[in-house]
Amino acid sequence: MPVRFLIGDKEHKVIELTTQDLWGSSVFSHGQVSKLQKGSGPWKIDVLESGDYAIKLSRYPPYSGLSFNSKTNGKKSLDFNPEKGKLEVGGKVHDFIVNPSENFTLINIHLDKGAQDLETWLYGKEGIVVPAYFVQIKRL
Repeated sequence: MPVRFLIGDKEHKVIELTTQDLWGSSVFSHGQVSKLQKGSGPWKIDVLESGDYAIKLSRYPPYSGLSFNSKTNGKKSLDFNPEKGKLEVGGKVHDFIVNPSENFTLINIHLDKGAQDLETWLYGKEGIVVPAYFVQIKRL
């Protein structure tokens, strides 16, 4: 039985997830992120209270200020310009637009109470598909 991240707790309003926490194929290092290594599978979450939540999706840690299309691997960097993304949570799919020169995309959605899976995909115009490597969830 997977351990689930508690979402919506009054004491911990913001929860940060990384692809190290994926229930599937994880991405563990910044080097793997910069090389666009594919991770897959959901994060296991448990929403404590139904309500509205802000979900921030990014390729690099939010504190870095690096954009989705930043090249951090020198000449070996692959071009990656995500134009759209998808978030699936609780069986509901949310499509969104991504600005590759921004450092995150913010989605406001309603989450129902209970155990559920959260999964993300970023679609680059180059044909590359990767998860959002960093996710912040905040109760509004």
